[in-house]
Amino acid sequence: MYKSFDINEFKQALNEKNYSYIKTCIISAIRNNPRFNFEAGTQKCEADRAFEEAINACPEMLEEYHLLEDEVAFEQSSSDEWDYEYFIRQTFRFGRNFCKKRYDNIKKVGKTISLNFPQPQEQQKEAHQIQTPDNNMQRKNRFPKLAILLGAIIAVLVLVAILIVKVF
Repeated sequence: MYKSFDINEFKQALNEKNYSYIKTCIISAIRNNPRFNFEAGTQKCEADRAFEEAINACPEMLEEYHLLEDEVAFEQSSSDEWDYEYFIRQTFRFGRNFCKKRYDNIKKVGKTISLNFPQPQEQQKEAHQIQTPDNNMQRKNRFPKLAILLGAIIAVLVLVAILIVKVF
């Protein structure tokens, strides 16, 4: 049973060779369970099953791995630099270069930094439940840092204003 997307629409996309929708479904499953936890009673997670179904039904959609523009080669030795934003960036790249190596790399990243991930969610019953690549996750992750920075700048400006008033 798929939780991150509608199974009937996924099957239809496989039949119609709608690669964009297939990729979106797989990426939704990855983002919904970034730890790649196995489903109860199985040795696979939802993303593994969807990826396997996709490459079995549409093997022609599988690409050769290549570096994308402004991308550094994946190095597991750099795992101390990985964070949630890096994980999301890897899912975008997977959508642009759909290959087994990228999928395996995302699994390594997800399992390495899994302590910061939320628990998997159940599928929404609304028509637009599938997450599509956008920058909202990046913006949400940067907001607390931006708020702290703005607060610090405002505090410094207030202190400078107080000092100027006392001096004059």
